[in-house]
Amino acid sequence: MRIPAADSREEKELFDTASKILEVVGPYVDIFKLGNEPNLETVDQDMKKNPMAVFPW
Repeated sequence: MRIPAADSREEKELFDTASKILEVVGPYVDIFKLGNEPNLETVDQDMKKNPMAVFPW
């Protein structure tokens, strides 16, 4: 799964899902963290520098 673009519909849906989960578990947890494993989720094309020698992310 690629990380959705900022302010995209997909990003908003993912944050909405996280908010719904937090509403349920919130009273029972002290810490709620959203995270990912970029070393596992990074696709090959994201690891290639663009023509300006900059990684696109």
